[in-house]
Amino acid sequence: MTEHIRIGDIRPRIQYVGNGAVKAFAFPFPVFAASDLAVYLDDAAQADGFTVAGVGQSGGGCVSFVAAPAAGTVVTLSRAVPIARTTDFQEGGVFRANVINEELDRLVCMVQQLSEDISRTLKRPPTSTSEASLDLPEPMPGRGLKFAPDGALTLTSCDPDAAQIAAASDAALAAAARSAAEVARDQVFALYDSFDDRYLGVHGTDPSADHDGNPLFGGALYFNEVEGAMKVYDGAAWVAAYVSGSGFLLGSNALAELASRAATARANIGAAAAADLAATQAQLLRTQRASRLFLNSFNR
Repeated sequence: MTEHIRIGDIRPRIQYVGNGAVKAFAFPFPVFAASDLAVYLDDAAQADGFTVAGVGQSGGGCVSFVAAPAAGTVVTLSRAVPIARTTDFQEGGVFRANVINEELDRLVCMVQQLSEDISRTLKRPPTSTSEASLDLPEPMPGRGLKFAPDGALTLTSCDPDAAQIAAASDAALAAAARSAAEVARDQVFALYDSFDDRYLGVHGTDPSADHDGNPLFGGALYFNEVEGAMKVYDGAAWVAAYVSGSGFLLGSNALAELASRAATARANIGAAAAADLAATQAQLLRTQRASRLFLNSFNR
């Protein structure tokens, strides 16, 4: 080199993302030789398949690939000057400024490389007041790093990946349990709605619809607080759900009279005429039919 390189205050590392078409990538920092440049495609170091131009130029140079890096590939260009003493000055020898300048340039390049490397390491900020050690503990398979109570780096007590897998499994079980609970809840709501449509509660007058506003169906039941009696819907009208058995005809009393003395039997049951008896029998039949409808509705 006829004159030494000018080493500016510039970071000796640059990155690009390939698009599958561009082959040339510039680097803005100087290098002394092509071997002083480290070239990476993603995480893989490249030893060939490219050429380096601009060696010895203060403004840097350019790397040209034979084949354009694939789209999405990260291209990293980093200066890698060997950290070694390559010259020696002889006592009483001729003092050559360009030799001294190149040696100083190499030293500055080495310092810049170290500075760039350190910038990507774990370190505390300048304002940190902690004095805890950040020395890495001895590696152990399946363990992670964490900060101990005193701020020092230490190992986790378990495998973080295994804990994450277990947590994901627990989350899946919890989701399944929640889904099952929601199904059970919906089933309970459906049963309650079915019961709510059958038993309409307490009313002072005969309801004309169920609690959802839907038409009544045979077997619906409610308690009439005015009459003090349960009533069942027979599909057309509300009728008493049950009757008192105190006035029933028994063989030991009025049934014999009903066969032999119709008039006396009607008097005993409060029926002054045959028409009254027929009405009473019809009422009993309606009550019996309504009771069957009510029982059948709960067996559906």
